[in-house]
Amino acid sequence: MNPCICINEDLALDVFNACLEHFQQLPFAYIAIRTASYSVDPLVYNTLSRLQNFMAMAVVVTSEIGLSSTTVEQEFIQKPFKAFTSLLEAKKWALEILQ
Repeated sequence: MNPCICINEDLALDVFNACLEHFQQLPFAYIAIRTASYSVDPLVYNTLSRLQNFMAMAVVVTSEIGLSSTTVEQEFIQKPFKAFTSLLEAKKWALEILQ
């Protein structure tokens, strides 16, 4: 994602529709690698939580500010959601959720 943008429901659904097209009915986890600073409209998580084969979301952050914003986001999603500082750890967690 580009720096300083706001992820709204339309943009989030564009991303997740691509995931749904790729995975069809298979369960999947989404890993966001946040190297740029951007915001997410918390209402996005209500919509994403209703996607049946979307099972979990991991966020890889590189700053303390990024880590603190995920604490707020976690309150809005009804799926497993966790922040990491390592992509490897995020992948490991996501695979555990999917099994």
